[in-house]
Amino acid sequence: MVRLLDILLESRLMEMPLKRLEVKNKFRHYQDNIGDEVLKILMYKDSKNQNHWRSKLNGYFKTLYRLLRKKPLSSKDIMNILYYEPLGELNDLEYNIKYIEEDYYKPSHHIDYNNLPKFQSYIKELYKKITNDFINNKLPNINNYING
Repeated sequence: MVRLLDILLESRLMEMPLKRLEVKNKFRHYQDNIGDEVLKILMYKDSKNQNHWRSKLNGYFKTLYRLLRKKPLSSKDIMNILYYEPLGELNDLEYNIKYIEEDYYKPSHHIDYNNLPKFQSYIKELYKKITNDFINNKLPNINNYING
């Protein structure tokens, strides 16, 4: 039985799913960093660090864009990995906001914790635009979605 599994794993039949899984896992490696940078950009609009955060985020996008050129993912996969897994639930979003506030103190952009669904909806639309650029073989740039 083990030998059969080894043969299957080495076959071309399994090559496609394994490469896709590899790309998904590499995307997951960046999901928290991307989420943190997006939140910092939105929460601290008057920070001197805006250019730094935007550069880091665009660097992550460039890395992921290169990965997608080797093995494309579906828009559903990209949205799941970048948005739904780290930020898709309100308690996840609230946790991430509070985590960032611990490092940077009170945000310059007031976060209304009573209206987190509205903020979450805004972020979801932002990620949809980023995903569409990836799917359309266009390198995302955060400056195209959030004015600085």
